[in-house]
Amino acid sequence: ITSSHRTKTSTAPHIVAWMGRIAAILALLALSAAAFQPLPGLHPQGGQIDTNIMRKIVLVGGGHAHVQVIKSLNRVSRPSDVHVTLIDRQRQASYSGMVPGCVSNLYSLDQVQIDVAPLAEWAGDEFICGTVIGMTYDNEDCDKYVTVEVTDGNAVINKQVPFDVISFDIGSTTRGFSSVPGARKHAISTRPISELVLRIQREEEKIKSAGLKEGRVVVVGGGAAGIELALGLRARWNDLLNGKLSITLCDSGDELMPAESKACRDALNRVMLTYRIDVIHNASVEKVGQTTVNIQTSEKIGVKNQIVLEYTHCIWATGAERHQLAEDLNSQCGLEVTDRGWIVVNEYLESISHPGVFAAGDCNEIKLNGAKSPPKAGVYAVRSGPVLIENITRKLSGKKTNEFRTSE
Repeated sequence: ITSSHRTKTSTAPHIVAWMGRIAAILALLALSAAAFQPLPGLHPQGGQIDTNIMRKIVLVGGGHAHVQVIKSLNRVSRPSDVHVTLIDRQRQASYSGMVPGCVSNLYSLDQVQIDVAPLAEWAGDEFICGTVIGMTYDNEDCDKYVTVEVTDGNAVINKQVPFDVISFDIGSTTRGFSSVPGARKHAISTRPISELVLRIQREEEKIKSAGLKEGRVVVVGGGAAGIELALGLRARWNDLLNGKLSITLCDSGDELMPAESKACRDALNRVMLTYRIDVIHNASVEKVGQTTVNIQTSEKIGVKNQIVLEYTHCIWATGAERHQLAEDLNSQCGLEVTDRGWIVVNEYLESISHPGVFAAGDCNEIKLNGAKSPPKAGVYAVRSGPVLIENITRKLSGKKTNEFRTSE
């Protein structure tokens, strides 16, 4: 960004445009590469198959990794004695890498969504629109099934779905969104991702209908998601409000992106300054009111300051927190989770406590011989897709599974 451009907020869309385009290209390449790979140990077979001896794969959640599994385990590629079931409470999912571009109005919502239900239908899979509320796992007696809560007309019923191999790609929730007073009631959470875009669209309609002349956005969370959303909202609403838009980013640390190089951090700080994103460091949100956010800062050891920020829109982008289902499975059948509630898997993405149970994406923590588990980011869910495809099919055939390497 040259000095001549630093005062022009109209150039903000170009930054996010390149980010979004690169993410979209990488996503398409990753999904296409895994789409029609030959499956190890599984070969299509002709003839009549006894449905009573069908081998059953259950996929819980239509996340980035499972989309690749659905495409590869389609009706043509898989043997006729394998039945695949996808369970999700939504018929569509959003690709997280393109969401900042969608927030910036570079993409429409349709462009960033994956129609998982039609995809499952194309693949010849059974799709159940419902919520998994429990799992029974008795490996010795081969009594393994998940309980799904589904709506049947005006009634809510529980349905048991048996499996031989099951995989969870259920994502995560937003940290502190339920525990910080007022956050759930007044703030807009980044998760579920598909609902984030819808909420922002609805808020924009309110701005237009109410004739709002000024906006004050507070973004809670100074990670990559919070930074991208702050810039994205600047690009989306700046002209709508004739430049009368203040954006404040609340960061819990001493500086933005501390793990990056100094040159990278300096460049980011210049971008934040150029697009008038105010940053408050060492900030902890204590309460979210209808129009104010109460923040405590501690720039010096033992010195705490109280700040009250007024806002018209509060975005909650504080990072990942475990999905409640993981805790439920731990209490119901002893599925191993960390002290933070992540499903513990080995280098093959398989549960360390329950053979034949896999987990991918945000919901897992990978034990990699002492190495650190990958961050909770969509790119690692995409990378895990091909490994998950291989290991699910190998497990079903009794073959040795393959290791997941985060650098692949």
